[in-house]
Amino acid sequence: MFKCFKAAASTERSDTSDPNVMIEFDRRNIGRGLPNKPYQGGDSNANKLPKFEVKMREVTVASELPYYECEEDWKNIYKNFSTPKGLVLIINNKTFDYLQERCGTDKDEKNLKWLFTKLNYEITETKKDRTAKEMMDDVREFANNPKHANADSCIVVVLSHGAYDELAGTDYLLIIKDPQKVQDFDKKYPLTVKKYRKKLKKFKNARTKNNYDPTEYGRVDTHEFLRCFNSENGNAENLAHKPKLFFFQACRGDDPGRFIAIDDINEPLIHGTQAYGPIFGSNKKPIGADFIVCYSTASKHVSYRK
Repeated sequence: MFKCFKAAASTERSDTSDPNVMIEFDRRNIGRGLPNKPYQGGDSNANKLPKFEVKMREVTVASELPYYECEEDWKNIYKNFSTPKGLVLIINNKTFDYLQERCGTDKDEKNLKWLFTKLNYEITETKKDRTAKEMMDDVREFANNPKHANADSCIVVVLSHGAYDELAGTDYLLIIKDPQKVQDFDKKYPLTVKKYRKKLKKFKNARTKNNYDPTEYGRVDTHEFLRCFNSENGNAENLAHKPKLFFFQACRGDDPGRFIAIDDINEPLIHGTQAYGPIFGSNKKPIGADFIVCYSTASKHVSYRK
């Protein structure tokens, strides 16, 4: 249920209790009624403000909200009214060849499914424990799903390990400096020490070349991942001009950061530990918490201003 309000400058105050009458809003009238000088406080300035006729009605669907009735407004607003509102792809990597298991990720998946279903999105499928190449195949298939033609948006969620500009497939090749010192290496990992060293050497050499394919080593380039949704040359054509939301639950580096006490901001900062658990289970929180960061463009791209 939405409650919408509009106001109109009026020379006479009018009281109404009718909830079925929409408040009419005329920005030009309001602009003419505002004082020329900034408000300085005091009752004497109150009579300089325009008088408003305030009426209200309740609407049941977002498309009835007033800012969709004016072409000047709605042409710059994403319309998300389809049923379902969009499709959702969830990639959930829990177990890996070389990295530790991501405990708790199944609960995250369950909660996300509940949330997006309540928001009237359709969960196309949850892809579990995917290699890097499989992840790229999954996202290309999803981006070109013909069902996007009847939807107004889409959502992609990746739950995995990660690094700077990388998402980890289950075959992510971990760089182990001295595999010979790892106890039961051959039993713990899919490759023998000899084969691992050979592949690691190939990986280090490949990164310096232009034809480097990160998926061969369990890595998904986030830029390549997002590029699958660029509507060009017939790709993702049913998603053009539609909002596409991406949520990556993954590390972006190996710095555990520093933490501050929640109860006492004067307590000295402490460094995180590799285990993370003991710190998050106490009264500490990361010093970089409570941020929402949005960029106007993709990494390494210019930002256009209209």
